Amino acid sequence: MNKEDPLVSVCMITYNQAPFIAQAIEGVLVQKTDFPIELVISDDCSSDGTGKICEQYYTKFPEKINLFLQKSNLGVINNSIKTLSACKGKYIAICEGDDYWTDTLKLQKQVDFLENHDDYGLVHTGFNVVNEANKIIKTYTQLRPKYFHATDVFNYILKRKYVIASLTVVFRSHFFSYFQYELKMMNLKMTDLPLWLEISKHSKVKYLTEITANYRVLSKSASHFDNVVHSLEFKINTLEIFSYFARKYKIKFNEKKVLSKYYSNMMKDCYIYDEKLMAKQYYLKMIDANKFSVLNPRPLLFLLGLKSDFFKAVIATLKKSKFDFIKKHFV
Repeated sequence: MNKEDPLVSVCMITYNQAPFIAQAIEGVLVQKTDFPIELVISDDCSSDGTGKICEQYYTKFPEKINLFLQKSNLGVINNSIKTLSACKGKYIAICEGDDYWTDTLKLQKQVDFLENHDDYGLVHTGFNVVNEANKIIKTYTQLRPKYFHATDVFNYILKRKYVIASLTVVFRSHFFSYFQYELKMMNLKMTDLPLWLEISKHSKVKYLTEITANYRVLSKSASHFDNVVHSLEFKINTLEIFSYFARKYKIKFNEKKVLSKYYSNMMKDCYIYDEKLMAKQYYLKMIDANKFSVLNPRPLLFLLGLKSDFFKAVIATLKKSKFDFIKKHFV
């Protein structure tokens, strides 16, 4: 295999993921394809031996792996952009160092589709969510409206009704090439969501129903407070991205309404982490962002659940419900 001209480049960024990086790399190396691929790994100055494991694989498979060992920590965004920029393939796939692929034909299926459908810019699939022990927590498949069309993805992402998981994608690399400068200038906390929005605005997106990968959820040692704050920062960053694209493409976007929904979701996070004081703060923020959100019973239910065993029991009962309406509006 000539790694100078791969058809597909697999972008893999990693940082302190020594227990998982080998499984991520193996999931790429076992891919069965009739075209050349390259695995581009960038270790962001790990301190736990992740880089050494990557070096061992590079020594064994120099014709398949391009390895970058950063001498100082770049951070997730800069490392991601730098690694994507190093990808030489016509197509790019993504697999971060704590996730892994489970379907050995993943790339072949996705590339076959793109090679035969020039109007599509991205293909993604379903996936499992697993814990540190590889136990499946849930299976995620894309739910789409009855009359959904491949050109509707951009608007549905903005409406938070469509999710593209990075570890499942293959996309045409030219989209990143022309968008990378703008992406860097946006100065955000993620690169994937803006990229999916840009691609879906200018091309069709294909969803394949099969499960091809496992997304790993790691237990965190950080305090409950840190987890709640991190969750809010992520949600606010997502809102900033939506607002940016709504302005860029002149799309009506009720930022206050969406912000109030994010604060409502924070009520649920506060309930999970038993953060009573923060729960009240986010409830007030929700109303301040959109006064009509006071009519939403969901956040009030979680607020009461922090104060009363009765409402805790109500929430537990609602979580067991099989009715979509109840899950949507109350849980």
